[in-house]
Amino acid sequence: MSKDITISQCRNLREMINAYTQGCLLTEEEYVAIITVLANAAKRLEREGKVRYE
Repeated sequence: MSKDITISQCRNLREMINAYTQGCLLTEEEYVAIITVLANAAKRLEREGKVRYE
């Protein structure tokens, strides 16, 4: 199991996502890749019991 990112890394990620989504800078392929990573993280959190979706 990988360790969680730090608060600082989370903040940097949020800033990067915000910056890249201000305009249409991403390609469709890049968008799908990012959504896939986030969906996989959400599934992992649910599996680990850290988040529950209803």
